[in-house]
Amino acid sequence: DTPLPQGQVFRVKGTKSGVVIPTDVSKAWRENGEVVLTHNHPVGAPLSSEDIMLAVGADLAEIRAVTPSGGVWSMSRPDQGWGHEDGLTGAQVKEMLHVASKESQLKACIEMDKAVIAAGGNPADGVKAKGFDLEVWNEIWSQEWLATVTRIIRSGAHGPALEWSVNY
Repeated sequence: DTPLPQGQVFRVKGTKSGVVIPTDVSKAWRENGEVVLTHNHPVGAPLSSEDIMLAVGADLAEIRAVTPSGGVWSMSRPDQGWGHEDGLTGAQVKEMLHVASKESQLKACIEMDKAVIAAGGNPADGVKAKGFDLEVWNEIWSQEWLATVTRIIRSGAHGPALEWSVNY
């Protein structure tokens, strides 16, 4: 039970699609209560479902993902904590993120289709459509994902309503 020194750096090797945080590390973070986790997102994606689950589960004060362009996605623990006295369970967080993922993907598809049509392309051609741009898709999806997650969590529809913010 050694307290974590300020500014401690952990190096955890991951794969192209993620990292597994050792249980003893996440336990130490939870016990500390003031940990700010900064990690990279090599493809520039926003905070993932896994990032949000880690933030809630490890009771992180803040989680940040740095992109190759120097952008930073960050989410801070709400003043009232990740959950109210009723608590915010992992199952509730998973349900919120599942709903947000489905909703945001649909909204992003609609917006990308509009961009393809505006460029004279046919949305039915998918990623080969005239006007389709992967960077534009990632930007549209990222914004929709974060807006949807934030709206769902603030609504309290799947658990205690939370006030939180995600910044980029």
